[in-house]
Amino acid sequence: HFVKELDNGLENAKKHLARGDSVNCAKELEKFQDKVKKEYDKTVENRKKNKSRDKRFVTEEGFTSLTKAAQSIIDRLPQKKKR
Repeated sequence: HFVKELDNGLENAKKHLARGDSVNCAKELEKFQDKVKKEYDKTVENRKKNKSRDKRFVTEEGFTSLTKAAQSIIDRLPQKKKR
């Protein structure tokens, strides 16, 4: 299920953050954003083609709130110097 897949990514991000690994936490959140965007783009494309909504879909409101929330967390993560 799509929601479970997204939840797993967020759980992984939390685990990385709990270990102080902000770099991998950010990577998980970016993957989350990419998955949401991909499904949102498919949803918009299907709507343009008058296709019925797929089981995996993201509305505009969901896209906006989910990606903004993830970006807000990424922006607040402690910055690590790259080697």
